[in-house]
Amino acid sequence: MVKGKRIVITGASSGIGSELCKALAGENTIVAVARRAERIPVHGTITPLSIDVSNKAGMDRLLDEAYRILGDVDIFISNAGFAYYEKWQDADWEHMDSIFKTNVYAPIYGLQALRARKGSAPFQYIITASAMSFYGMPGYALYSGTKFALRGFAEGMRYELEPGQHLQLVYPIATLTEFFSVAQSKHLPWPRQRAVTVAQAIVRGIEHKKNHIFPSPMYRFMQGVSRIIPIIPIYMKIEGRKFKKEFSKTEAVHD
Repeated sequence: MVKGKRIVITGASSGIGSELCKALAGENTIVAVARRAERIPVHGTITPLSIDVSNKAGMDRLLDEAYRILGDVDIFISNAGFAYYEKWQDADWEHMDSIFKTNVYAPIYGLQALRARKGSAPFQYIITASAMSFYGMPGYALYSGTKFALRGFAEGMRYELEPGQHLQLVYPIATLTEFFSVAQSKHLPWPRQRAVTVAQAIVRGIEHKKNHIFPSPMYRFMQGVSRIIPIIPIYMKIEGRKFKKEFSKTEAVHD
């Protein structure tokens, strides 16, 4: 059981972050962060903060506030992130920069800044990655790129951490949250799961200090089968045909 810990959670206003706040409140002291802090779950052990963590100044402010409120940080859950559902060639530099700032630079810098304060002291740093960390999906090329980057970073970084310091990645499948409406996607990939299921898996992963947290047993099984029969790549090809058909219709309407 995760108990008596000082925890920071980003992206805490909805979906997985909100469910994590509910699951961890009461037994722990939490600083919960989101741009829309009024949507963060209300609890006596949760301090909500409105901070944009997609830039260095915001992340520095977050850690300053966390240390002021909590005194120290035992667990940092870097959950903030978003996606675009789009044709990649339509994305300009600013568009690409915005998603990498939030999804990649912020969690990586957050770990760097936290470790600078912790030194060799133990901590757990959890990043919400994605099942797309392993298989890029059509329509989500940029998003998949950010999640592949996190997995590659974590694989190398773990060798640089001190004993007792844990860098843990979470690989949710399509989760029933506001994620896909923000991404402006009209359909959800398969398989799917609820945000509360992901939050529960993260809590268990924290308890057991797992480097890799897979909230969906079905996806884990599909990964294993795909080593013999490429069911996931076949599924991606089907999704690719859907994607091309959808965007060809959109372009025809605009023409």
